[in-house]
Amino acid sequence: MSSLYVRNTVMNHLAVNWNATPVYDLSNFLDKTSLDLANLTMWLGVQFLHSEETFAGIGGKCYREEGTIIFHVVHAVGQNSNIAIAACEQLRTLFRGMRLGDMVIQSIDPPTDMWGEAIEFDGNFHGFAIYTDYYRDFDIV
Repeated sequence: MSSLYVRNTVMNHLAVNWNATPVYDLSNFLDKTSLDLANLTMWLGVQFLHSEETFAGIGGKCYREEGTIIFHVVHAVGQNSNIAIAACEQLRTLFRGMRLGDMVIQSIDPPTDMWGEAIEFDGNFHGFAIYTDYYRDFDIV
């Protein structure tokens, strides 16, 4: 899982700049009773997949955290998937090439809904996954 700094930075960026759908941090266990599924047509799940921290400096205390975040754009089955794809592209534009404090978005892939890639959620929903790689350089004081 990503560091608290990365998690807070991403969730704060979404809170300020994303209003297309409700946002859920999937690090907090969710089941279908956690969502108001009857009233949702689309939502965004954020999954902080993994990260690693390595020593990145000589003569200092510089470290690099590298990791992956998956954004899951989930929409109601029966809805035109172009609406969800448009939301995926809006999300990619929001993060593409961004420097958010100490964090840099290295890549944000096009969405996929391949089995095993996209979220599988009980209920009448279909998901698209957007894999996002980042790094963060920081000093330990």
